[in-house]
Amino acid sequence: MLAAPYNKRLSESPAFNPPPYTPVEPVVERLHGVEVVDPYRWLEDQNSTRTRQWLAQQAAYTRAYFDRIPSRKRIRERVAELLDVEAVSEPRKVGDRYFYLKRTAGQEQPVIMMREGNGGTEISLMDPAEMGLGSSIAVNILCVSNDGKLLAYSVRRGGEDSCEIRFLDVERRQVLPDRLPTGFCRGLAFFPDARGFFYVHRPIRTPRPYYRAVLRHFFGTDLESDTEMFFAGEHSQLHLGMSASPDGQLLGYSVTRVGDKCKADFFVHDITSSRPPKRIVERMEGLFVPAFVQNRLVALTDWNAPNGRIVSIGLDHPSLDAWRQIVPEVTSRIRDFVVVGDLIFVGYVENLETRIAIFTCSGEWCGTLPCPGAGTARLLPVQANSDVLFYRYSSFAHPPAIFCYRTQTRDQCLWANSEIQFAPSSFEVQQVRYPSKDRAIVPMFLVSRKGQQGGGPLPTFLTGYGGFGTSLTPQFTAYATFLIERGCLFAVANVRGGSELGQKWHEAGKRHNRQNAIDDFIG
Repeated sequence: MLAAPYNKRLSESPAFNPPPYTPVEPVVERLHGVEVVDPYRWLEDQNSTRTRQWLAQQAAYTRAYFDRIPSRKRIRERVAELLDVEAVSEPRKVGDRYFYLKRTAGQEQPVIMMREGNGGTEISLMDPAEMGLGSSIAVNILCVSNDGKLLAYSVRRGGEDSCEIRFLDVERRQVLPDRLPTGFCRGLAFFPDARGFFYVHRPIRTPRPYYRAVLRHFFGTDLESDTEMFFAGEHSQLHLGMSASPDGQLLGYSVTRVGDKCKADFFVHDITSSRPPKRIVERMEGLFVPAFVQNRLVALTDWNAPNGRIVSIGLDHPSLDAWRQIVPEVTSRIRDFVVVGDLIFVGYVENLETRIAIFTCSGEWCGTLPCPGAGTARLLPVQANSDVLFYRYSSFAHPPAIFCYRTQTRDQCLWANSEIQFAPSSFEVQQVRYPSKDRAIVPMFLVSRKGQQGGGPLPTFLTGYGGFGTSLTPQFTAYATFLIERGCLFAVANVRGGSELGQKWHEAGKRHNRQNAIDDFIG
């Protein structure tokens, strides 16, 4: 039990001494007719001498507590065993080549890898450790050309949201001189002939911070000579994204206006013609996630379907009354979808776990993807013209693994696995329900070592979220595994505000209903 080592010299523990005194200086404000008292407003001045002194005192108090725990070394070693393992992520297949990220045990950051075919030798394409810029540099795969010969990748420093975009000649293992400066990339696609690329990128240092446009760049030329393909506007509340069809001849532009209600326009641009971009959707509220399928769009939308449905939109006749429904709305919420060849894979949140259904592009149901069990399966992005689907799976007792489903043969295999040393058979998972303050019934997962539940009180770690429609479904985490191994009960409450039980469950904890989520957690 975690509590056992703490019994020694308890009287000397800082936990039995009061923390450093924090002055209370109330500031009273009236917001929307409600009087709100903030007793610690003075702490919001991060750079004041008082705040810095308070932070130093709190840190010293906390440090003294941790330093007196004799089992910290053992805890650190076990957590390292759970975290410091080989991990593979972001796989994609282009022709016969596989591109992916891989971090081996003891490695600070993942490396961009490639191999030819299923059994080919692994080749390191980009190792951030070799850049000589320290261990805080991370790289990620952004885009691969359809012939698999060019790779666009991001370079991120210190976990920042912004990144630099660089390009690699895969055949020659050479980094090209062309690059996009540090900023925020919202879309990139290679030309069909790979002589350049289209992009949406906002540099951090720019005289026009709200300039939203799609630009065209030819390799070997200066960025200043890039051509503007589409101009969305110049406003702080305007967001622009870009996608491309599998053959690279059609570009999709998503223009979103952020306000009380997000409204989106979607344009399709045939770059082989001189015609301007065509507006397909105008001021669409809610969810609209399109993908190109031949000469049509397949889109996930919640228009007239709160839990989501998938529709087919003809580019010649895109009006709402001409939309054709492929996957109808059901009681379970659609989390994500991808299109591979002539198949559509749809991820649902159902009974507090995920299910992936398979449909043809005409809407015929083809069954369900054979996942290992009750857990969380997430569809991974698919490279254009790929014939495989990758998905990531984990559960409370199943470490993250990547499975590969081949659409032509309809079989799947374990593609990558995290070899974590623990005993999943010793874990017990229960699902319970309890009443909230307003008597709403809230589901919750309880995970512990087998035989412990029902045997008396246990030290318990309770977590939840309940926001932005995010669903908490069974997933493996190192900290939960460590706590369970030490005799704790790990509890996950699926409070309102998430979408585990559909759109209504999300709405019941949103905005003016936010108190419901808090009451659910207290309950």
